[in-house]
Amino acid sequence: MQILLAGIGLSLLVWAGSVVASGESVAQALVLAAMAATALVVASLLGGRSGVRLPTPARLDELVGRAEAVAIERAEAQGDPEVSAGG
Repeated sequence: MQILLAGIGLSLLVWAGSVVASGESVAQALVLAAMAATALVVASLLGGRSGVRLPTPARLDELVGRAEAVAIERAEAQGDPEVSAGG
């Protein structure tokens, strides 16, 4: 979504530039520029502050442990004999 909004914002800026260059209405160019600025601001807000966060090995171990515990609980709740026997 963020990339799409940034692309739309840049396209609107290019369109506003072509409107100004062709000598059309300045008001039209200002509206296009305002829409472009809005799209770019929203795209930057969607990006957040931290960007991509890679999980650490300790965090991965924690997530794997939680996933295993949930899988065991679900299997026991369904009455899986292999899990109940400890195998």
